[in-house]
Amino acid sequence: MIPKGIIKKIKKKIKEANNIALFCHIDPDFDCLGSMYALYYALSNIGKDVDMFTHEQFSSSQSQLLDESLVKVGGFNPKKYDLLISVDTPTEARLGQYGQDFVKHENTIKLDHHHCQDGNFNIAKISYVDPIRSSCSEIIYELLNCLKIKVIPETATMLFAGLSSDTGGFQTTNTTLNSFKTASELIQDGADTLKANDALYRFVTIKSLKITKIFYDNIEIIDKEIAFCAISQKELNKVGATKKDCSNLSNKLICCQGANISCFMVEKELNTYDCSFRSMKGYDVSNIASFFGGGGHKEASGCCFHASSEDEAKKRVLNAIKHYLKYKEKENDNKQ
Repeated sequence: MIPKGIIKKIKKKIKEANNIALFCHIDPDFDCLGSMYALYYALSNIGKDVDMFTHEQFSSSQSQLLDESLVKVGGFNPKKYDLLISVDTPTEARLGQYGQDFVKHENTIKLDHHHCQDGNFNIAKISYVDPIRSSCSEIIYELLNCLKIKVIPETATMLFAGLSSDTGGFQTTNTTLNSFKTASELIQDGADTLKANDALYRFVTIKSLKITKIFYDNIEIIDKEIAFCAISQKELNKVGATKKDCSNLSNKLICCQGANISCFMVEKELNTYDCSFRSMKGYDVSNIASFFGGGGHKEASGCCFHASSEDEAKKRVLNAIKHYLKYKEKENDNKQ
């Protein structure tokens, strides 16, 4: 439950604000976008002037569900807004180009479900963070109910998509009884589950299919418990794809038989490598991601870093994974 004191503070700030700006993290996923869009529809519906800001264009699947014309990229003037709200974003760095302005603004709210590894999480004047929640969408839904803001069908659809996405279709271990309860209530509120599921699980571009073939060809199993795959810029360019066409492949990699940890590494720009880590229950890949300045959840985390070559990037990542596994093995031995 969101503490009454936090609810009271948030309610006061929203009531006093006329112009509100919403933000999500860099390289946005369906949970952060769903949370942001849900707030947009909910706050607009009670008469607030609301703008959303992102850092980049959406993926093809995201564009199937979200009206991209509603968001702004760049050109942010903090003086225009009475209140700034960030969703699903733990640190200033994850706010990207908007981070500095957000931290400096006098009226800010942070709503999130990520546990911060580096302690640099006090980015807002009012914060509500609950790492137990499966998704930020789950938090937004409870908040709207606490504020007695009607959840319209558009809002419900966005939150259902975010909730389903961050639980891997209600399959990952962060899925709780409350996750299913929230999903049920969102459907009662008019969520278009068919539209959400089409975008999340049934929409595939030709580019995605071509890069998926390369993905399967590049899979390696290392030390019997590490599943690794790297895709280079050259390979992306060969089929006219981008990193966005690789979404959800990291979830397939952890399914390799025997894998406890997986790493899907994509060269998103020259010598810039984006890594998506996944793990089986009992393994915390957020520790590995935080080593490279990233973060996330125990079983799903990510990071981005620079390296002189793919070989160097691969070596650094595998060394970090192996170091963690040795620590994990030692920790287990000490418990016995």
